[in-house]
Amino acid sequence: MNPATQAFAELIALLQSAEQAFLTARNQKDDVDISDSYQNLLDLVAIGVDCYIDNSADNPHFIKLVDSHRKMGGDNAHALYDFAPLNGELHYTVRGNRGGTAYLGVTLYGGASEQAVTVHANINTSHLTFDDYSNFT
Repeated sequence: MNPATQAFAELIALLQSAEQAFLTARNQKDDVDISDSYQNLLDLVAIGVDCYIDNSADNPHFIKLVDSHRKMGGDNAHALYDFAPLNGELHYTVRGNRGGTAYLGVTLYGGASEQAVTVHANINTSHLTFDDYSNFT
């Protein structure tokens, strides 16, 4: 079987497993709860596509993980989270503009496996220098 076909079959099986998990969960009270569960599941799939299929660690761009329509986890009205995949063999420069943001942070996570992820770097407002126009590098 072609690797892409195999990966897609595994994704479909995972989605079916997740569906069965929420359909049999005790907290599913009505059709609205079940509909919300399908929406949450599809939001996670869309986030995965945006982060890893429509993005590349060799030439990454930031993806908004949540917005006013797409949710992941609980709402946090005061925080915006972006994501970019990275290649450990490359060096990156992040440039941007602070705008009116009180706190800006860039956190680098990594590890030998998904089970061993740790924070490798956390650069925030206190570490950055901003020019007269709120730009930083």
